[in-house]
Amino acid sequence: MCGAKHAGTGAACAKKCISGGEAPVFVDEAKKEVWTIDNPDAVKAFYGDHVSVSITADEGKKSVHINSIAEAK
Repeated sequence: MCGAKHAGTGAACAKKCISGGEAPVFVDEAKKEVWTIDNPDAVKAFYGDHVSVSITADEGKKSVHINSIAEAK
């Protein structure tokens, strides 16, 4: 629901939206783009966090598959 509009506002906003039924998404803050995540269970421990990811992207569908994820340094 919030997507890029609320990027960087903290984990509380993301967790609230997700607990309300919204699907987690990947937000490219630099481009203000929102991508769906085809394996959302991979990001459960990182809702609202800045992360480093290895992904496989489907640009046509604007979706990503998270291959690996870690907290950003």
